[in-house]
Amino acid sequence: MSTAVSTSGVAACDEPHLTATAGSEAMEAAMKLARQYFLEKVPAEPQRTRFISRSQSYHGTTLGALSVGGHKGRRLNFEPLLANNVTSVSPCFAYRGKTTGERDDEYLERLLRELDDEFQRVGSANVCAFVAEPVVGAVGAQPGRLFAQADLEFRRPLAVSLQSTGTSRQFERSATSTGRF
Repeated sequence: MSTAVSTSGVAACDEPHLTATAGSEAMEAAMKLARQYFLEKVPAEPQRTRFISRSQSYHGTTLGALSVGGHKGRRLNFEPLLANNVTSVSPCFAYRGKTTGERDDEYLERLLRELDDEFQRVGSANVCAFVAEPVVGAVGAQPGRLFAQADLEFRRPLAVSLQSTGTSRQFERSATSTGRF
């Protein structure tokens, strides 16, 4: 599943796209599109209702966007209203996430293992999408490295992993006015 979601009014690519006025609206639409995809594909997969996102992520302030977001401070007052079909895994943030002496390849393998474990825990056939923000802006960009090398390297094996489960991937890029899943 590949569709562009843009907040700039200009498609991110030559693929079908949706123009939204804000990142929150784009995230809501992306979640609905992912769900609709699994309802309309043949055979339909109506059990795919779960989302996996990254902890400490920010996807917007609507209830749906807050539900897939992991920014605790922004979620706090609305927690009773948020969807309970979302779980999270560690962010790909090598500066803070790598352990002492851990090589980059070991760190990326650990993150993929954590994601695979989460798919197994919730049942991969139940997951609608993995949501991530490749450009982190609202909760603090990595100093001097908006497109962190570790995150770019993480996406290659991530795509293979998600393809094996049939799950869509949603890369929300409101910071750059484009989104793609």
